[in-house]
Amino acid sequence: HRIWERQEIETTLRETGVERQIQYTELETGMHYWENGMWNESREAIEILGDHALATKGAHKVIFKANFADVGVVDLLTPDQKRFRSHIFGLSYFNGATGESVLIAEPKECFGQVLPPNQVFFLDAFDDVVADVRYTVSKAGCEQDVIIRAQLPDPSVFGLNPDTTKLQVLTEFIESPIPTKRVIQPMRPGSLPDEMLDFGAMTIGDSKAFAIGDAKTATKVRVFKQWAELEGRT
Repeated sequence: HRIWERQEIETTLRETGVERQIQYTELETGMHYWENGMWNESREAIEILGDHALATKGAHKVIFKANFADVGVVDLLTPDQKRFRSHIFGLSYFNGATGESVLIAEPKECFGQVLPPNQVFFLDAFDDVVADVRYTVSKAGCEQDVIIRAQLPDPSVFGLNPDTTKLQVLTEFIESPIPTKRVIQPMRPGSLPDEMLDFGAMTIGDSKAFAIGDAKTATKVRVFKQWAELEGRT
């Protein structure tokens, strides 16, 4: 928070001046960060240093590797000094009715581009599907978006029922604390649970998906998320 105040002179009916203090408090998540023994104002800015992109002028710090195919592309340190190292493992189809899953795309070698002031883009980031990945660092958090640029293959190509199959983004954490889970949406037949993941100073909350283009033809997409152990991976 920060406190704004000003002094005003109010003239009374006797034309004498009375000094008044006007004050209010401004609130914002991540407004300041502590460094070198003092509070500094946060900035939503990503800078390039060598072959890395760094966002260090805020309560949480994020380092991005240049190559999307590398392990641990995203390295995030929370305000309470918890470290997350992650990367997208791949895109998959999951059939909620049968439990079957098929990996349909994996990261490929591509190099990030910084879009000032606070975004990193990896264009055409996967094999077998046309999709980009965008990271946005704000004062309040860090967002990962998968942007699908072309029609995905029909699940039936992989022997899956399109009516009960969902697209999954599998983000692997090779280093992270263990979250406290709170179920937002219980699992239903053919569906997935949706979990709120609490890590302390930072959480993974609601997710969203939407169509790009004509709003009249756009359909709402329900998004679920789950923290899980899959074949020894987190």
